[in-house]
Amino acid sequence: GRGRLFRNVHTHVFSDRGPKKPYSADIEDALYDIRKAQPEDTVMVFLSGHGLTPTENDFLFITRDAKRRGDNTYRMGSVLKWGSIQNVMGRIRARRIILLDTCHSGGVDMTDLAKKGYDLNMVVFASSKGSQTSQERKDLKNGYFTYAILKGLGKGLPADTLKDGTVEITELSSYVRAEVRKLTGKQTPTLTLPPGQDGFPFFRR
Repeated sequence: GRGRLFRNVHTHVFSDRGPKKPYSADIEDALYDIRKAQPEDTVMVFLSGHGLTPTENDFLFITRDAKRRGDNTYRMGSVLKWGSIQNVMGRIRARRIILLDTCHSGGVDMTDLAKKGYDLNMVVFASSKGSQTSQERKDLKNGYFTYAILKGLGKGLPADTLKDGTVEITELSSYVRAEVRKLTGKQTPTLTLPPGQDGFPFFRR
C-alpha cells in the first residue's frame, strides 16, 4: 500500500456491488489511463468474473453491459477483449501484473493466456491452468482464487511464510496455490514470471 511499497496508489475499481459498475466503455477508459505509467511504476489489472475463449487466440471478459447476438455469440463492442489489455500493457515499461479469476463460462484456457503474458514480459497470476474451470462458492462472495489472495494478505498475513512483513509474489503464489487446492481438490493457480525474474515484493505491512 501507499507509504510501504509505493509513494502513491491510484485505483479504478469496477464492481457489481460498488458505485462504479463494470461497463465495458468505462473499463476501456481506465485502461487508457494506464498509458501514463512510468518505468518505475507498477501496474496491476485484476479481472474477477466470467470469461470465455471463442477461439484459441482470443479471450473475452464478460462485462455488465455485454450483449448477445442472434447466434448466441457476444457483440464485440459490448465486452472487454484481451487485445484491449494487451495493447495498453504492451505500450508501457512499468512492471505489469495481471491477476485473472475468470469463472467457467466456456472453459477459459489460462495456460494460453499465461503464454500471451509471458511474450509481453508481464507477470500473469491466473486462477487455474490449461482448460480447468475456476470455481466459486456463493457464501465466499468470491472465486476461490480471490478468496485465497484476500485471506493470504489478511489478518496475520498468512502468505508471509518468511515472517519478515513482506509477501513476495512467489510466496503469495505458493500460499494461494495450496489454499485453492485444499478448497477445491483440483483447481491449480499458475504464476508466470518474465524471463530471468525470480520474484519481487507484492505486499508489505
